[in-house]
Amino acid sequence: MATNEPIYSYAPGTPEREELQNMIAELSAKTIDAPMIIDGKEVRTDDRAPMTSPQNHKHVLGHYHRGNASHAKQAIESALMARDRWASMPWEQRAEMFLKMADLVSGPYR
Repeated sequence: MATNEPIYSYAPGTPEREELQNMIAELSAKTIDAPMIIDGKEVRTDDRAPMTSPQNHKHVLGHYHRGNASHAKQAIESALMARDRWASMPWEQRAEMFLKMADLVSGPYR
């Protein structure tokens, strides 16, 4: 039987709010380098752009790598190959992957 996850209020003074605020402070203190991921591989370019905080556009959280037309073509080709592999996979195996992803996003990667 399916059960819903608990609903948290994140009200002042709650443990979940404190945990969230601590994580925001920890992540805000770092800067990241975010490459493109094409065919499962990290792709970096010399053309980088800043990623800023949504509530403070002066605070740079990191930089991402901008792609060009050749990167877009590589990504499309990779996606088409992945589509074919996915379509040829038995439905039970695909369902198993979705269940695993649901476990991950409701647990360690929440």
